[in-house]
Amino acid sequence: WSAKTASGQKNWQAIATSWDGNKLVAVVKNGFMYKSVNWGGTWTQNTSFPAEKNWQVVFSSIDGTKLVAAESAWNIFSSSDSGTTWIEKIPSGNKGWNSIDTNSDLTKIVIGITNETIYTSINSGGTWDEISTSGKKTWTLVSLSGDGKKIYANDATDGYIFSLAPATISEITSDAVNGTYRPGDIIDIDLNFSEPVTSTGDVTVTLETGATDRTCKFSITNAKTGTCNYTIQ
Repeated sequence: WSAKTASGQKNWQAIATSWDGNKLVAVVKNGFMYKSVNWGGTWTQNTSFPAEKNWQVVFSSIDGTKLVAAESAWNIFSSSDSGTTWIEKIPSGNKGWNSIDTNSDLTKIVIGITNETIYTSINSGGTWDEISTSGKKTWTLVSLSGDGKKIYANDATDGYIFSLAPATISEITSDAVNGTYRPGDIIDIDLNFSEPVTSTGDVTVTLETGATDRTCKFSITNAKTGTCNYTIQ
């Protein structure tokens, strides 16, 4: 081990690094944010935050381009240019977070709130969705898998660790009755999910239609059923 004395002796609260350790960002409790782009050889204060903040955590993407930092209980900030500029991401309803984690590329964020439910974001904090199935508990710890598909959380009241796996398709149905249909006829295809889901863009459904498979698309926002309409060709 070697001391990176250029950083100075401070009350460091959290530190994050890029995959190769070249880019570093560190925050001081009740202090400022600092960054280094030469393996900690030299450090500069991030002037985007001229006032001291009660920093708690900071995260970095693999390449160090995307960063997420959070103050105690409230404000969450994100950067997509290695910390040059920051955007404040306040959770829905201005709720104070108690624990926070991100996936590997920082597009997905999960926060736990004491005596509240768990919230997630799939766009780096731009919008937030409540996971109502988590229930109101004393969420003190949350962890998000690298691919952003699994959430683990601890309820301090009963001491258990809970897990949430991705939603699954529970049923595929259609309002169209069995029979013969002609080109131009439209058949609805309903996909029912195990819990409310939100798509990032369109969901593509591939249909087995003989020698050439066909597709239909739909988007879904915080709902358990998505419908695409297939036009027979």
